[in-house]
Amino acid sequence: MHATPVFHLMNRFFKTIISLLIVCFALTGEAKTIRELFADEPDDIFMILPKSIRLDMLDYFDVGRMVSMESNMTSNKKESRLLKVTDNQIDVALTGASQVSMTLLTENSDSIIAVVQTYQLPYFDSQISFFDTNWNRLSTKKYFTEPTVKSFIIKGADKAKVNEILSLVKFALISYQIEQTDGVTTLTASLNLEGVMVKEDYDQIKDYLTKTVVFRLEKLKFKPIKQ
Repeated sequence: MHATPVFHLMNRFFKTIISLLIVCFALTGEAKTIRELFADEPDDIFMILPKSIRLDMLDYFDVGRMVSMESNMTSNKKESRLLKVTDNQIDVALTGASQVSMTLLTENSDSIIAVVQTYQLPYFDSQISFFDTNWNRLSTKKYFTEPTVKSFIIKGADKAKVNEILSLVKFALISYQIEQTDGVTTLTASLNLEGVMVKEDYDQIKDYLTKTVVFRLEKLKFKPIKQ
């Protein structure tokens, strides 16, 4: 008995579906771990910390040692070291005045990397960036609306006081910290003005400012928690 045209058509259809599934699986592969992402970062964020040193840091950490190491920027001075390693987060001191925290954020089958780079100038100031798991840069605005000085002004401050605060604060240093506790991911933004401003100016406005604003991760977006 010869196979019918319908049989050939169905056979070809199923072969196509199977081929597509194989291709999709090959492209997707296994989910990358935070350690793999740390090691494979393409020397953009960690350009002063070669992959070989990053791998050595992880090896030392696994045997209970947090060893300070030289970077390409601090020859003869060992300042680079791991500060924290969890299943989803790695914090690194690059130099005595700069740190990087990278956090793997996952929602269902989607994963992105949040990178917080913090500098001590001498007061803390941070930049935040987002990447996919192939280290392609993503739009920050899609995942987080960065706070401004106005975000830290307490409710109830009248318009005149708000305008006074905004006129006095010339340079706002804002630092970020991402934490994961019991399945909840938060981002805390801290306003660092004391010591940056003239003391008399700071004393005029400090009672109208909250020091931190907290955001909670919901569907891969950091949203402010109402206080």
